[in-house]
Amino acid sequence: TLFRSKDYVDQLISSYVENNFHVFGRAYSAFDKTIHSIPSFLNFSSVNNDHNTKYKSGEKIQENKLFDNLNNKGYVFNIYENDFIDLCNFEKYEINKCTKYRTDILFLPEEGKKNKVLSVLRYLAERYRISILWYKLALSNFGKFFNIPPYNIVDRYGAPSLNILDQLTFDVISSKGGGAFVAHLLMPHAPFVYNLSCEKKVQLKDNDRSYSSYIMQVQCIQSKIFEFIKLLKSNHYLENSIIIIQGDHGSRLTNYIKSGLDYDTIDLHSTFFAVHLPRAKVGNYNLKPANVSDTLK
Repeated sequence: TLFRSKDYVDQLISSYVENNFHVFGRAYSAFDKTIHSIPSFLNFSSVNNDHNTKYKSGEKIQENKLFDNLNNKGYVFNIYENDFIDLCNFEKYEINKCTKYRTDILFLPEEGKKNKVLSVLRYLAERYRISILWYKLALSNFGKFFNIPPYNIVDRYGAPSLNILDQLTFDVISSKGGGAFVAHLLMPHAPFVYNLSCEKKVQLKDNDRSYSSYIMQVQCIQSKIFEFIKLLKSNHYLENSIIIIQGDHGSRLTNYIKSGLDYDTIDLHSTFFAVHLPRAKVGNYNLKPANVSDTLK
């Protein structure tokens, strides 16, 4: 698995560089939680202080220097967010579109809609904003009587994120250029339920955090991102676009080691970070350590 993943990483880097992206091979986040890492890089601050760590899940970010910068340059915003962080609730920005997807309720793929009991549970969850924990309770008590498929529990991040990426792709291509598009996708994110072709595995586990499963889910989302990049390129948008693709924290496949050593932070919080600049003629691969919050400056 390690050798196969090394080959894949080399291929991934080459693909980005060939499309004139600058790839930071040792990029990392100062934080291991979404609700702390996102405020930090939106405000170009890697310091572990109250400004970055005061937020709770679902709260509005009070300050947003990146958006301030784009707003001052006249950009109109199109935002695709989940229920972890509120990026839309800013009166001072001109927001053309705000698309929010929820992760705390049951997500129904097409095949799940054939199950009437499942459809009723989904309706109740959405209508009364009942969390997915309620669905888990229903599954544990009544699942064996009604044949409720378990994959709808574990796939509460991946499937909505893939749908949002499809929506983002359509909106960007339809916009004919211009505007700022900001999307927060929970993919790849544990539990890892997709293979490298973005097909659901036959046997799914709610706590699958194995390295091999992680790599497959990375391959899935990266293949979708490259479909997006190819469309940008074929429509002649890529050469005139600023594109930032980054993770909000590391894989978290191991427990965080608080030794204070730099290599621990980089290894355990390493995250993908690639940038495309307008009219870029060549890409590169940079192995200098790069905190994503500082690098965005």
